[in-house]
Amino acid sequence: MPSCEPEQKTRAAEDVILLGELIAASPADSLELKSLEPFFSDILQSHPEDLRLQFTLANMYLSRGNTEQASRLYRSILEKNPANSAALNNLANILLEDPTSVAEALNCIEKALFQEPGNALMLDTKGSILLKMDKPQEAIQVLESALTISNDPRIGLHLFDALRHSGRNEEAANILRKIDQEELSRSLLSPDDQKILDSIKSRP
Repeated sequence: MPSCEPEQKTRAAEDVILLGELIAASPADSLELKSLEPFFSDILQSHPEDLRLQFTLANMYLSRGNTEQASRLYRSILEKNPANSAALNNLANILLEDPTSVAEALNCIEKALFQEPGNALMLDTKGSILLKMDKPQEAIQVLESALTISNDPRIGLHLFDALRHSGRNEEAANILRKIDQEELSRSLLSPDDQKILDSIKSRP
């Protein structure tokens, strides 16, 4: 099989990064990835040190719900760069979905926040983890801080959930009214986020 020249290999990686970004931003049911996986695997093997390529493909897999592949790539990034805060945050978001991995998720997000203490999405991740650990009051404090930095509707959704778990239903309802539902519908939602939305829709 012909081998690529270095310039061709670099161009191929850049093309895959662009493709991965487009797939991650497109509707989840718009493209079947299975047929492309051998191609992605070949590119990753030929660019083992390209962390941007790994991160883009990890995000792409995460957007399609393939948390196993995404987790593997985030861990690969962290083996080479343990302080990569974005990879730490995204891995924490995957881990928090599994009750047996919540402690590791908290460890990841604390490392990420050490690098970026004012990052709203990372604070949101920490708040979600604290709620999973049955610490709603601590979660509320962190999520309220995140919401002062960013009006991302997912932060509002998580704060709503934390307030509801604390029995502060009136405050929760107030937060829910302020969430931009249209923007929320365009956001990448986790399985837990979808469960919160489903519980809202099923309310009498």
